[in-house]
Amino acid sequence: NGTGAEMTTTDAKSTTERYSLNLSSKYVPQWGAWEVAREIVCNAMDASPDNVEIVPDGANRLIVRTPTVPNVAELFVIGEGSKAPGGQTIGQFGEGLKLAALVATRTLGGSLTLNLPGKTVTFDFQDLLGVPVLHATVSPKPIHAKGYEAVIDMQGVAFACTGKFLEDRSEGPHQVTDRGQTKVYCKGVYIGSFKADALYDWNLNGLKINRDRSTVDSFSISYSVGAWLSAYMTPEIADTIITNPLAWESDTGMGALIYNSPKMADTLYLAFVPRHGEKAVVSSGNIDIDIMARAQGYIVIGLNDNLFKVVKQ
Repeated sequence: NGTGAEMTTTDAKSTTERYSLNLSSKYVPQWGAWEVAREIVCNAMDASPDNVEIVPDGANRLIVRTPTVPNVAELFVIGEGSKAPGGQTIGQFGEGLKLAALVATRTLGGSLTLNLPGKTVTFDFQDLLGVPVLHATVSPKPIHAKGYEAVIDMQGVAFACTGKFLEDRSEGPHQVTDRGQTKVYCKGVYIGSFKADALYDWNLNGLKINRDRSTVDSFSISYSVGAWLSAYMTPEIADTIITNPLAWESDTGMGALIYNSPKMADTLYLAFVPRHGEKAVVSSGNIDIDIMARAQGYIVIGLNDNLFKVVKQ
């Protein structure tokens, strides 16, 4: 009937169920193909982090597969999902698939289809209290696949995902892909970019993000980078940072460190030796002391303020 919360049609062979998801067609008006793909992939990554397939099928179709089969109620009912606490999942807010379905369905020529063993889920808009509201229809279908498949049909959806998902989702620095424009990822999923002469793009698993997957603020990025460096900095990374004093990581990124990091200090200092020799010392910031050190044969290395604060520990 299109006006209730649920409509069920039954015959001897099948049962089709329709559910209102209580989302107006006007919700998240700024979302497009990238946001739809992002939410579907994030859900799949949460379900099976190491076994997600992202398969473009032409420019306007993206297929996402995972061997883990979700409970349909977890997809539709807010609060029913099994997201891990403490930020271990990228889809932290429990509403991504519903919003992805909303945006795909209202887009001209767009759709989202979910294929699960024995059933398929499609979406459309039905009138509810005079408002077009998103509905899901669950229909029996002889699908024998063991896993879960989401099919996104939207103009340019495959292109919208280019460069947005890291194949290597290891936390930390990744090869920079665009000089002057630093990309930030969370658990391998693109969050945003900012203008900076950085040495790396960064995948930050502990990054704080908003409900729309944007960063909370620039400090969160800096702090997460600093936290990673304090725990995992290698001599090679330290050498790259100290030889690029104007780079973002050696300035703003390091400036977020508000706690002691002896390991980082030691690693940075040890990077001076192979580059400048065993007589290398860090500038004290006092001209007279630096002159005395040079007179005794030491090589005095100057650092920017943020690096100096770390090494001074």
